[in-house]
Amino acid sequence: FIEMMTPLRRQSLRFLPQQQQQQRRLLSTEWHGTTILCVRKKGKVAMMGDGMVSMGSLIVKGNAKKVRNLGNGVLAGFAGSTADGFTLLERLERKLEEHPGQLTRACVDLAKAWRTDKYLRRLEAILLVADKTITYELTGNGDVLEPSDGIMGIGSGGPYALAAARALASIDDLDAETVAKRAMDVAADMCVYTNKEFILEVLDENEPTPEKKDENGKTEQQQTDNDDEKDDKAQQQNQLPEQATQEDPDKKPDSSSDSSDSSDSDSSSDDDDDKSTSSDTTSSETKKTSPPLA
Repeated sequence: FIEMMTPLRRQSLRFLPQQQQQQRRLLSTEWHGTTILCVRKKGKVAMMGDGMVSMGSLIVKGNAKKVRNLGNGVLAGFAGSTADGFTLLERLERKLEEHPGQLTRACVDLAKAWRTDKYLRRLEAILLVADKTITYELTGNGDVLEPSDGIMGIGSGGPYALAAARALASIDDLDAETVAKRAMDVAADMCVYTNKEFILEVLDENEPTPEKKDENGKTEQQQTDNDDEKDDKAQQQNQLPEQATQEDPDKKPDSSSDSSDSSDSDSSSDDDDDKSTSSDTTSSETKKTSPPLA
């Protein structure tokens, strides 16, 4: 009886309802082997992540960079598969280019595409995004979560770092960087998938947002100004011949004037030649008529 029930039981697991399969898949990808923490305090935003990359029980790399500065005052970190995390970061950068300066709209559009797209739906990662005013956590369920106290942690060590950061945030002498560093130390001591090779990115709310530059080192505003100048010069060059034709439409080209000048010069040269020949003839006649000298 047991031998007969075992294959039946295995076969029944394959035909679970779709909702239960989705719940199991979400539970299996809820915790990822890393720790990313974001702390907002005293006008500064500090995002810190560890550098461990593991495959099961094997540590592959210890100094990976899981926190990035996307430019225009936006920080992002990911927990989960490396390829999936970088794919989502690229999608987020595209959304920010479509909606510059609108982090909320970009995150909502990314979460919508992440949930509905068949390709993005299979990506197993979690994003933590922050700018100078707001912090969001993005998941594959279509969630865009905002913390109430400006502190948020993701990954397998996220709950430990989050609890330690909330406890340390009440100390007035500690800034955002110090709180994040101490909280990550606590998480690294408790989580086996978190090491102490931390990567830190900081934003200052009082500093102006640096503009994103292209490959030539020019900002978008400088590039648009250069393009406008080129367009103005091209328009001016095109308008010059049009203005000349509109002012003197019946005017003949300058070739006639050049020909008249050349004819005048030729006539003057002919007059000079005639004068020289007449002077020569008079001089010869005077030589003939003059009497010989004694």
